[in-house]
This record gives sequence, structure tokens and C-alpha cells, in this order.
Amino acid sequence: MTALAAARLGYRCHVFTPETDGPAEQVCAAATVAPYTDKAALARFARAIDVCTFEFENVPFESLAVIAARVPVRPGVRALRVSQDRLREKAFFRSIGVGVAPYRAVRSAAALARALDAVGRPAILKTTRLGYDGKGQLRIGKRNDAREA
Repeated sequence: MTALAAARLGYRCHVFTPETDGPAEQVCAAATVAPYTDKAALARFARAIDVCTFEFENVPFESLAVIAARVPVRPGVRALRVSQDRLREKAFFRSIGVGVAPYRAVRSAAALARALDAVGRPAILKTTRLGYDGKGQLRIGKRNDAREA
């Protein structure tokens, strides 16, 4: 957790979190507890900090943009936008010469069957957004798994 590491280094952190008593709140000097969509709370938060960072990619882009209009955000909001969509992320990596595993975008069962024929099995079916730490993923091994997915 970034806040815990920062606290150990002597930084006084202020966390924006939608949950009361979240883990970061317990190690931070201050907390703003509000939904990510609360623009007034985001503005208050931005006025109380010098710089902002985020620990995971599921922070709404629009929320971070409100903060970025007031203080530096590192990594920048573009990094968040790229990391929020797996297809956009893979395209970005390819554009800068970073190798990625074979993949196909699928939006139907028929497209999934064609993709599996192209990339082979076993394969991992992933959501394009809001997946993390194995969430939003399904391992496909046998031929009939494509229909079940």
C-alpha cells in the first residue's frame, strides 16, 4: 500500500476514499471520505494537498481530472486513462515497442470462438475494464469452455 510506505518515510498523507475506515485511512494523517463522483469533496481534497497519486486504476478518470486541474497528479491522468482499458493498454504498449501476449478483442460468443482458434488454448478471457488481481478473468482450457464463457 502506497500510503503505508509513505508514512514509513515520514510523509503525511491525505487519502480520498469512498469507504469509511478503509485501510489507507488508518495510516494517513487526513482522509476525505466521499463518493468518487462528489465534485465538491474532490475540490476540497485538492485544496488540502500539494500533489496527488493513485494506487489503482479503478478511480474514475473524471474524478482524477478534477484533482489534476488543481494540483500535479503523478503518474498523470493519461496513464490512468490508458490503464483503465486493457485493449487501450495493450495498444499503448505495442506502440512503444513493449511485447504483449497474443490477444483478440471479443464482443460475442462467435468472436470468442474465433479468437480462441487464433490464439490457442489455454487462454484467459478478461473484461476490458474494472478487473484487478484476477477479478474479471476466466481461464479457458477445454474446447467447450468457450460456449460456457
